[in-house]
Amino acid sequence: MASSGSFSGIDFMFGMHPDDRWCVGCKALADLQLEFTFRGKSSHMAASPSEGINALDALVTSYTAINNSRDWAAVDSHLVIGMIIKEGGKASNVIPDRAVLEVDMRSTSSRFLRTFRDRIVNIVSSVSRGFGTELEVRDLIPMYTEYSANSTIDRILEAEMENIGIRPINLDRSTEIASGSTDEANVSLTVPIGHIDMKVGDNLPGHSDLFRIASEPERNRDNLKKAITVTVNSALKIIKDHAIMEEIKREFGDKHGKNQTP
Repeated sequence: MASSGSFSGIDFMFGMHPDDRWCVGCKALADLQLEFTFRGKSSHMAASPSEGINALDALVTSYTAINNSRDWAAVDSHLVIGMIIKEGGKASNVIPDRAVLEVDMRSTSSRFLRTFRDRIVNIVSSVSRGFGTELEVRDLIPMYTEYSANSTIDRILEAEMENIGIRPINLDRSTEIASGSTDEANVSLTVPIGHIDMKVGDNLPGHSDLFRIASEPERNRDNLKKAITVTVNSALKIIKDHAIMEEIKREFGDKHGKNQTP
C-alpha cells in the first residue's frame, strides 16, 4: 500500500501496538523473508543411494553457510537471522527429493539487508549447483524497512498521555536497540507517523501464549479507552494548530527530502 501511493495526500497518521509497557515512538529493524526450495531425486537410502540427489543435504549445507555468514555483517547493522526447515523428506530410508528452508533476515539498515540478501542467494545457489539440485528462491514478504519516527508527533502523544496520568517511555530519546519489525515502518517513510505502545500486562514475552491471552480486548477496556483518548486529543491538537502541523511536515521533509507545504 505504501509503495503504491495509498497514503499520498495524508497529513499524518498514528500507529499502535500492544506491549507490556506504555511507550511513544517506535524502533524497528528492516526485515526480509526468503524461501529456498531444493528439488533433487529420490532413491532408496541403502539399496541405491548413488541414484538419488539429496535435497536435504543441499538444504543443511546452505543452512550452515548462511549461519556462518553472520561474521560478514558490520557490527552496526545489528544482523538477526532466523531459519526453519519447513520440509525435509518423508521417510528416513528414502533420499529426500524435496526440502524447503525459510530464512528471516533483519537489520537496522535496509540497504545492508538488500546486499546481504544477494550474498545469501549467491551462496545457496552455489551450494545447490554443487549438490545437483534445482533451486527455487521466493520472497515471502515485501521488505519491511527500518522505522522513521516523527518525534514531533510523538512528543504530542507523550504530553497527552501525561495529561491523563500515564508516564510513557519515549523510544525516540531512548538508547534501546530495535528488536522487532513492522510494515508500519514502510508507511513511516511515506507520511509523518506517531506511535503508541499500549500496555496489556507485565513482563510479557512477545509472540507467546501469555501475550495472546493478555491482549484480549475485554481485559484491556480501560487502557483501550485511554489510548483512544490520547490519539483523538493529539489529532485535534495537531489539526487546530497550524504551527504544529508545519513542524511535523518540516521534520518529515528534512528526513526524507519531501518538503511538504501544510
